[in-house]
Amino acid sequence: MNLVAWIVERAGVRCLIETPDDGTTTILAEPQLRNGRTHWAVRATRVRAPDPDRCDHVRVGPNNDSPTAMRVLDPDERRLAALIVAQALRVEPEETLTSGEVEALGLG
Repeated sequence: MNLVAWIVERAGVRCLIETPDDGTTTILAEPQLRNGRTHWAVRATRVRAPDPDRCDHVRVGPNNDSPTAMRVLDPDERRLAALIVAQALRVEPEETLTSGEVEALGLG
């Protein structure tokens, strides 16, 4: 996730990495504070599978309690960074990228 954060920063989107002790790593991202917001707009969390029968994955979406975040299985660093940047640059980053937007960006 460090490489992903580095790529996101180079694309002009500020980010912060959190690594709590629960086996997850989270990148919080925000291109700029908008409309007086004081929080990060995007959350990308790498979830480590608790057992070998399940897959590690990353959830990318708005930094809120939305259950609609994208679940991305085994993304490479460039694709994951592109998804984070695309989510951050949405006109309404509080809404998850649609599958059509992901496909149009060539990230599907």
